[in-house]
Amino acid sequence: MKVFYQITYPNVHNQHLEIVSNYPKEIMLIFPRRLQQKKLMLRLVSRFSKVSLGTYDGLQKVDLFHLVDTLGYKTRVPWITEFGDIGALMRYDERKIHSRLFKYVFRKTLQQPSFIKFVPKSKIVSKPLINHKLVSEDRIEVVYPAIVPNLKKQHENKDEVNLIFNIGNHPYFVWKGGRELIATFRKLKKEYPKITLTIVGIVPSDIKREDGLILTQKIPREILIEKFYPEADIMVHPTHMDSFGYVLLEAKAFGLPIISTSQYAIPEIVEHNKQGFLIQDIQKTWYDEQVIGIYGYQKWKEPIFLPGELERLKKELYSALSILIEDHSLRQKFGEKNYKDICEGKFSFKHRNKQILKIYKTASNFI
Repeated sequence: MKVFYQITYPNVHNQHLEIVSNYPKEIMLIFPRRLQQKKLMLRLVSRFSKVSLGTYDGLQKVDLFHLVDTLGYKTRVPWITEFGDIGALMRYDERKIHSRLFKYVFRKTLQQPSFIKFVPKSKIVSKPLINHKLVSEDRIEVVYPAIVPNLKKQHENKDEVNLIFNIGNHPYFVWKGGRELIATFRKLKKEYPKITLTIVGIVPSDIKREDGLILTQKIPREILIEKFYPEADIMVHPTHMDSFGYVLLEAKAFGLPIISTSQYAIPEIVEHNKQGFLIQDIQKTWYDEQVIGIYGYQKWKEPIFLPGELERLKKELYSALSILIEDHSLRQKFGEKNYKDICEGKFSFKHRNKQILKIYKTASNFI
């Protein structure tokens, strides 16, 4: 079966590179070098409705279009759409989900006989589509991303415990809970002098190196995988903003215990009290439909908390970190369950590829 897979090089997320490198052997993937939408009507409809549309007929003779964050516009070839962020389907203007024009174009596009399925990367990401009656539940099938397991961490009973906080190469330090984490780390450092915190990614100019605090700025992913993850003992990700949280899969692939928040899809990735600790995040503006409907998330400069909630969050973060710093056997237990999830669970390639082949078979029946 020949499948057009809509990722464009060289700007491809690491998760897509890993997925296509471990695809089912029965499938021949075709990749575009660069996509150019030349149809005037397509551009106009997409611009004014804010529905993310694409048309790919005539590019190659294929059996299926596996689109990413895009709907097929007047497409004769069967197509599915994989997405991890509801905003991507509406050109990152989430307020448009309330627009009549958006809903009309969206539903009209899905009425094409060539539409097969939506393939969200988490259960929660498809909820707005269902709640607004844009697509029926039987046309949705969740397929989680997968990642290759790395060398599993062996957690030793030691005083030197290394924390890692990976915000990536984006200026999201505040939204990812960076300031709360540093404040908590400084407090922990007084009780556990030998702990370290490595922050991978861009930090504000006022954040400087200090005792136990390691700042890497931008580093190649190869160095992250070869050096920093193997040396880490705990992944800390106290985020207030995430669509999926691919860095958590990377941590699981090394058998690391995880401390994060209940933000968006994270509870589907990390099982509380079994694979790590999840802190209840009251700050919900990132994907809260009522707030987005009024303001749009891009207007928010930083997270907004109810009185007392920020202190409560830092207190729970301190407690969760203290438990794992002191209990190496619990770190090992959580880490092993995370590692198993990657080797044979819902984030394994065995599980993902089985689902993908099943969906592709549905499309081949259409042909």
